[in-house]
Amino acid sequence: MKQNPNSNMENLPIMATTPIPQSRGLEETEPKAVAAVAAVAAVAVAAQPTKITKVISYGNGVLTVEMDDGNHYKREGGTLAWRGQNPGNIRYGDFAKSQGAVGSGYDGMSVFPTIDVGKSAMKELLFGNNSRYLDLSIKRAMSIYAPDYDGNDSSAYAAFVCKAARLSNIKALRQLTGEERDRMLAAMQRMEGNKVGTVTKVTK
Repeated sequence: MKQNPNSNMENLPIMATTPIPQSRGLEETEPKAVAAVAAVAAVAVAAQPTKITKVISYGNGVLTVEMDDGNHYKREGGTLAWRGQNPGNIRYGDFAKSQGAVGSGYDGMSVFPTIDVGKSAMKELLFGNNSRYLDLSIKRAMSIYAPDYDGNDSSAYAAFVCKAARLSNIKALRQLTGEERDRMLAAMQRMEGNKVGTVTKVTK
């Protein structure tokens, strides 16, 4: 509404005003709501399965496992190393069992409970105190680790690892520094394949 220009605004009494208190309802409720959401999220994260506990079945390109939540999951596609959480493609046997493998998958490859356990097993196999590889050159070690008779090209394997890890193929594994060992392991994991597939829950 427009003001009347003839009104005498100066004669109107000044009314004392009291600040209207802001509602604290939202302020008090918001932290509670945030905490509730965080609690639900924490429960959801905790409920996610994190470890493979048993091999149920396997085939070419598929692995069905039981996880630590008691349900079965199908790990399909990707690489053999990814499906079995076995980045070094270590065959199932006494050594793999001693490192925590829970069973065998396709082509006799080990299945480990987590990818970290699989990486630890690979490191122990190559650089552990009792490793048969420690005193071998990288080239010789790769010819045993990935032999030609098993469908590999061991010379190409060694060449790839040395180039990717920036290492000489005549250097013995025992001589490698911690950083060089990590680079070598990472290069070998690339060579073994780390393509991710899909994981589908198949039972409760």
